[in-house]
Amino acid sequence: MKGFTFKEACEYLENLSRLGIRMGLENIRKLMELLGHPERAFKAVHIGGTVGKGSTAHLLASILREAGFKTGLFTSPHIYDVRERFRINGEMIGKGEFATLLLEIKERIESVEDFHPTQFEVHTALAFLWFARKGCDFGVVEVGLGGRLDATNVLMPVLTIITDIGIDHTDLLGSTIEEIAREKGGIIKEGVPLLTSAERRALEVLRGICEERGAKIFPLGEEIFWKEERSVRSPWGEVREIRSGLKGEHQKKNIALAVAAGLYLGCPEWAIKEGVRKTRIRGRFEVVGRNPVIVLDGAHNPPAMKALREAINKYFPRRKIILVIGMLRDKPIEETMREIVPYAKTVIVTPPPSERAADLEDLVRLARSFKEDVVGVEDNVEALKMALKRAEEEDIVVVTGSFYLLGALGNVRKLANG
Repeated sequence: MKGFTFKEACEYLENLSRLGIRMGLENIRKLMELLGHPERAFKAVHIGGTVGKGSTAHLLASILREAGFKTGLFTSPHIYDVRERFRINGEMIGKGEFATLLLEIKERIESVEDFHPTQFEVHTALAFLWFARKGCDFGVVEVGLGGRLDATNVLMPVLTIITDIGIDHTDLLGSTIEEIAREKGGIIKEGVPLLTSAERRALEVLRGICEERGAKIFPLGEEIFWKEERSVRSPWGEVREIRSGLKGEHQKKNIALAVAAGLYLGCPEWAIKEGVRKTRIRGRFEVVGRNPVIVLDGAHNPPAMKALREAINKYFPRRKIILVIGMLRDKPIEETMREIVPYAKTVIVTPPPSERAADLEDLVRLARSFKEDVVGVEDNVEALKMALKRAEEEDIVVVTGSFYLLGALGNVRKLANG
C-alpha cells in the first residue's frame, strides 16, 4: 500500500469524526492488541478531572523533561494543528511520522472485519504507539472525556491525578457532581496512588473508590499544600520559591498537583522549579494583543469560565469586557454563560466551526437572558473584527467558549495589528 501524505492522514481522521463519540473500552483494547500493546511500553501518569487536567499534564510533562526523562504528552483537544495533541519532550510529532504511524494503524484496523474505532480511539492509539516506538520513559496522558469509559483508560499508570470536578458533559457523565465524580474516578486503579484537588462531595466519592481499590489518596489541602510564599509541601518533600508564567489563581492548584507528582516520581527540586517556570500553554489565558488587550481562553464549562473571569479581574481590573463567545451544544451553555456574560460590556456570539456547534439563534437567546447588548455573527473572523472595532483602548477583548473557536481565529494577531 502506498504511503499516506500528511493531508491524506488528516482527511482519514476527519472521516472518522463522523462516527462521533462512543464510550467504552472494547475498541481500544482490540486496537492495543493489534499494535502489540504499546501502552505497556512506558510509565504512564493518567490525568482526569473537569478543569485543569490539560494544564496539569503540560506542567508535569515539563517537569519530567527537565529531570532528564524522555516524556510523551498526549492532550486534547488541539487548537490550530492536530499534531499539538502528540508531543515528546515538548516537540510535536513530525508530519511524516504522523502519516506513517496513522497508515500503520489504518491497515491494522482494516485487517479486522467490521471494526470501526472512533477518531479519539485512533488518536489514543497513535500517541501510545509513538511513545513506545520512541522509547519514552514516561507518557503523561490526559483523559479525553469522563474517565471510566474513556479510551485512555486502557492504561495501567504508575500515578493517577484528578483535578477539580464540576458539571460538564451531563448527557454522558450524569447530572450530579456525585455521578460525574464516579465516572472521573473510574481511572483510579488497584493500588495506584491518587493525587487530587477535588473537593467536598466529589472528593468523598473519590475516597470511596480509593478505599474499594486499595489506592492511597492524597488530596490537596490535606496531604498536599500550596503555601502563599509560592511553595508546595507534600509527603515526598517540599519545593520553595516556585515561579510560573501561567496566570490565574486556579493554576495554583494545578501547579501544586504537578509539583507533588514530580516529587513522588523522584524529580529533583531544581528540575521541578525549571519545569514549572518554562511551561507555556496555548489557549489558556493567552494574551495576544495589547491595544486593545486580547485574551484567548478555551474555557467551556462553568468552573473554567469562573476561573477565567477571576483571572480577568485580577490581571486587568476595571477594564470593560468585549466578549466573543461560541459554544458546542453538548456543553452546559446557560450555566457557563452565567459566569461571564453578565460581566461584559458587549457580547458577540458566534458558533464554533464544529458539527457539534450550538445554533447561533440558541446562543443569542441564551446570552440575552443575561445581557441586552448581544449580537450574533455567523462568521468567526467577522465576529472578532466586530469586537476589535467596538473595543476602546482601555477595554479587553476576550475570546472564549470553545477551543474550536480559538482554532478558527488562528490569525488573531494579524487581525489585532490591523
